[in-house]
Amino acid sequence: MSRSMPFLTRPPALDGGLPGDVGFDPLGFSTRVDARWLREAELKHGRVAGLAVVGMLVQEGVHLPNALYANPLPAGAWADVPSLALWQVLAFCGLFEMATYGGNINYPMMMEFFDAHPERVGGTFGCDVMGLLGGDTAKTDKAARLRLSELKNGRLAMLAAGGMITQSVMFDTPILNQLLHFQPMVVPGL
Repeated sequence: MSRSMPFLTRPPALDGGLPGDVGFDPLGFSTRVDARWLREAELKHGRVAGLAVVGMLVQEGVHLPNALYANPLPAGAWADVPSLALWQVLAFCGLFEMATYGGNINYPMMMEFFDAHPERVGGTFGCDVMGLLGGDTAKTDKAARLRLSELKNGRLAMLAAGGMITQSVMFDTPILNQLLHFQPMVVPGL
């Protein structure tokens, strides 16, 4: 049975071998998609969400010197950025993805890449410049704790980013302003 939801059976692909795996897959993604690919995606989304949370808080007070970049609302700020700049970001992300997987850009090719590199732990890109993982990145207890911490914080960041965007759209008020001047609000239209 699943540790996260004891009334559900644990999916066969989630055997507890990955950090943070507690058998939570109510929609059955792991039966159709390789768990290694799902873990890479979860870690990347968590990292991007962490940057998004920091970015949403910082952009309320610090921005580029142009009226286009002065909107303190996350969704409004995204819409104000010129489309060429957004395409630039998208192109950079695509090139990074291609470089990360050795030019393999679709799911079957990525699975071949994973099979050819079994030493590669999900989300590790060989960038431990400060030596935080303690040398052999796949086997130390410290590395396992840090990976689990990153995974859990990434999950929290994904929830926080979604909540912050929803909150700022619903109330049309910047996030820090809502936190610093908290008062019960009435949801418009309800």
